[in-house]
Amino acid sequence: MISLWLSKRVSRSVTHNILALYGVYVASFVIPLVTIPYLSRVLGPAGWGEVATAQSLGMYVGYVVEYGFDFSGTREVARFRGDRTRLANVLSGVLAAKVLLMLPVLAVTWVAVLWTSPSAAHSKLVFTGIFLGISYGFNMMWFFQGLERMRLVAGIEIGSKIATTVATFVVVRSVRDGYNLLILSAIVSLIATGITLALAYKEVDFRIANWANTVQTLRMGWTTFIFKCSSGLFSTANVLILSFFAPPAVVGYFSGAEKISRAACGTLSPLSRALFPKISYLARHNLHAAAKTARRVLVVSGGASILMGLGLFFGSGFIVNTFLGVNFRLAIPALQVLSVLPLITTLNYAVAIHWMLPMGLEKPLNFVTLQGGLLNIVLACFLAPSYGQTGMAGSIVVSGLYVFGALCWILHRRRLNLFTGNYTQPNTGEDLAADAVFATGCAEK
Repeated sequence: MISLWLSKRVSRSVTHNILALYGVYVASFVIPLVTIPYLSRVLGPAGWGEVATAQSLGMYVGYVVEYGFDFSGTREVARFRGDRTRLANVLSGVLAAKVLLMLPVLAVTWVAVLWTSPSAAHSKLVFTGIFLGISYGFNMMWFFQGLERMRLVAGIEIGSKIATTVATFVVVRSVRDGYNLLILSAIVSLIATGITLALAYKEVDFRIANWANTVQTLRMGWTTFIFKCSSGLFSTANVLILSFFAPPAVVGYFSGAEKISRAACGTLSPLSRALFPKISYLARHNLHAAAKTARRVLVVSGGASILMGLGLFFGSGFIVNTFLGVNFRLAIPALQVLSVLPLITTLNYAVAIHWMLPMGLEKPLNFVTLQGGLLNIVLACFLAPSYGQTGMAGSIVVSGLYVFGALCWILHRRRLNLFTGNYTQPNTGEDLAADAVFATGCAEK
C-alpha cells in the first residue's frame, strides 16, 4: 500500500531506494530480533547490560568518526551527482576526515581505560565496543544514498546482517561470550564496508585528499556533527548514561526495552532517509514542493507511529515475556513509557531532517538539540538513581518533547511553519540570537 502510494508521488529511483532501505532495516532490526530471546536468556540481565553498555559507548564513538557525514555527505553527493570530479573530492575528503577523527578517539579511549577500567574483562569489552563503533563509522551507505542508487549496496548490507545473526548462535554460548558478539559484528561490518568502498570507486576516480580538502570537508560536516552528537545524548548514549547510576542488571532491563522501542522507531527511518536527498534538492529550487513532500511523508509515518505506540503500550507484557523472557519483567514499565517514542521520533525527524537541514538551518537546530541532550543527562541524574530503567525512559521522552516544542517555536518565529504551510524563504543568519534566548529560557523553566 505504501509502495503504491509512493509510486504515484515520487520518482521510480526514490521508490527503489525506499524499498532498498527497508530491506536494510529488516536486516538490521527485524532479523536480529530472532537473536534477542536467545541472547537475553544466555547472557542474563547483568551480562546483557554489560554488552549493551559497551555497544552504547562504541556507537557514540561511531558518531564521532561518522561526523554527521550521513547527512552532510549525502547532501553534497546529491547536489553534485553526475560530476565525477566533485564526487571524487567529496568521497576522498570524507574518508580522510574519518581517518583523522579516528586517531584521537583511539588515543583518548586508551588513556581512559588505563585510568578507570576495573578489570581486564571490562577493558576487553570497552575496546571491542570502540572497534565496533569505528567500523560502523566508516559505513558507505551515505554515498550511494546521495546517488539514489541503493539496491546493490542494500543487498550487501542485508547479507552482512544475516551472516551476523546466524553466526551469533555459534559464537555466543555462555555469559562470558558477550565479547564474541561485539567482535563478530565489527568484523562483518568492516568486510561490508570494504566491498561498498570498492563499488564507490567504480563511480569516481581514486584520489587521496589533500589537507585543504580534508579541512574543508570537516567544516562542511561540522554542524551536522554537532546535531548527531547532541541527538545521541538522548538516543544512542542512553544505556551508557544509565550505567553511571545503576548496576548492570538495571542497565540490561532498560536496554531490552529500548531495543524493542528503537526497532519500532526504525520501521519509519528508511522512508525518511530515502527522501532526504530529494527534499534537500527541492529546498534549493522549489520550497513549496519541498514542504509538500515533507508533509506527505509525515502523514504516512505519523499515522504508523501512533499505531506502533499503541501496540507497544498495550502489548508490552507479551512483547517483553516473548522476546526477553520472564527474567526481564522489570523492563515492562520502561517499555510502556517508551511507547510514545516512535511518534516523538517521527515528529522530530520531520522538523529537523526534512525541513531545517535541507534549508541550512543547522545552527538553531544544533542549539536546541544540544540542549535536549543536556536536559536528558540532567533528568537522568535525578530520575535514574531512584527509578532505574523507568526513570531513564521518562527522561528520554521529556527531552524529546522539549526538542520538538522548541524547534516548532523557532520555525514559527521565522515564518517557516511546516505544519500550517505558512512559510517564506529562510534567512539562516538572522534571528539566531533571539532563538538562542528562547531556547535558554525554556531550559531554565
